[in-house]
Amino acid sequence: MGDKDYLVCCSVFKDEVENLSLNKDFVVVFLGMTLHSDYSLLEKNLRTVLENCVKKNPGKIVLVYGDDCLGLNGEMKKLAKEFDAVKVDAVNCIDCFLGGKGNYLKADPEQKLIFLTPGWIKYFNHQQKKATEEEKSFLKTMFIGFRGIVLLDTTGNLSQYKDQINNFMDFTGLKILETKKLDSNQIKQLINQTIQKNN
Repeated sequence: MGDKDYLVCCSVFKDEVENLSLNKDFVVVFLGMTLHSDYSLLEKNLRTVLENCVKKNPGKIVLVYGDDCLGLNGEMKKLAKEFDAVKVDAVNCIDCFLGGKGNYLKADPEQKLIFLTPGWIKYFNHQQKKATEEEKSFLKTMFIGFRGIVLLDTTGNLSQYKDQINNFMDFTGLKILETKKLDSNQIKQLINQTIQKNN
């Protein structure tokens, strides 16, 4: 275990990482998706994890987070550099699913689409269930102005989320515009490219 590199990533990738059995090649550390709602809390938790990785293992740390996950001024890249970690070339998590390198911006240049993966479906369902009526009203405002939903089938099991997807559609008033079947190997390729580029 000591000779494995670390994979530090958001739990939005949990299903895909497990499907790809990446724990065979890496020590995988997931951080909760709820941290995304607070930059300072995410940074604090990431810092703790990265410090522990550095102490335990001299191997590489691969950070599977988007450039914008800590803010829009390069904060995530600065954090990666501080801990000598390598970060995947991706704007955000959806970009990772699409192969990174800004493919998300090509797929949605006006940023008017909501992309849902199994992880995001579960997250929104969980947030909605635990929200108070006041919080639900606030959550609904987050989806105003969007054109619709693009489902990203990254694990081949979207059918088991049918009720949760319908619930999300009812809650937001948005319709499904498209379902894209994606190869979860794109994430693995992105990680491997990141390691090769930084060797």
